[in-house]
Amino acid sequence: PSPSLPHAEAVPGPLWLLGRAAGHLMRWPIDAARTAIELGGSAMRLATIVRHAPNDDRAAPMAAPRLASSGAIGAKRSAALREIEMDRVKAVARAGDVRVNDVVLTTLAGAVRSWLEAHDDLPEQPLVAAIPVSTRSPEDLARAGNHVSACFVHLATQIADPAERLRSTAASSVQGKEAHAAVGGDVLAHFAALALPITVVTSLRLYSGLGLPALHPPAVNLVVSNVAGPPFPLYLAGRRADRLYALGPIFDGAPLNVTAVSFDGTLGIGLVAAPDQLPDLE
Repeated sequence: PSPSLPHAEAVPGPLWLLGRAAGHLMRWPIDAARTAIELGGSAMRLATIVRHAPNDDRAAPMAAPRLASSGAIGAKRSAALREIEMDRVKAVARAGDVRVNDVVLTTLAGAVRSWLEAHDDLPEQPLVAAIPVSTRSPEDLARAGNHVSACFVHLATQIADPAERLRSTAASSVQGKEAHAAVGGDVLAHFAALALPITVVTSLRLYSGLGLPALHPPAVNLVVSNVAGPPFPLYLAGRRADRLYALGPIFDGAPLNVTAVSFDGTLGIGLVAAPDQLPDLE
């Protein structure tokens, strides 16, 4: 016998939607006050970290170097796929006494450095990468949707020596995690929840249409994700999967996204770019 299908929930009516919206608007002042307090506390914690580390070279948003590829992106996208054996990545991590993620970031920094040199656009200061960080609690694991914040890391693209680049990237990664922990992963999510979606979309379109991204330093230069996938084979309809890749979003000022996913002994790297800014992604 065929399995019984679950009953669909009733479509919410106008009164239910109106009541839900009214409740949200009534909570807005309380949520705004709570978020303001959280932001103030986060700023104080971050200031304390910086004050106790005067020589700290911590990566920060809105302080990324401007590149020829910075600015508003078009509607077109290009993609490329590459893979690295995980045994090689882990061997380098053990030799350098760093994490696998540091090796991935350093490898990417070397590739980006070569690309920038070839296009005569290599800045003296390191690029700034935004790294998505999951903020899911154990209670959130069974719920749908994403709970994501971001930390910021310097890619040591200004360093030619790979070993020195690895040490610098690992140090910046630690600093980025410390800053993220000081700010708190939920603070930005609470702040974003205060804005109405239609307001955000309209503001971003106006911001891009007026060419405002060209008037200030980029928030970041690129987005990088490193996801730990299953270390064992996966099958679909009896056929074994050979590779696993993921493709991430790009935005104005950051025309490149690199997402690495480990899977069954291989690190699959998916790259997405704006071809108007990066015409030779391959």
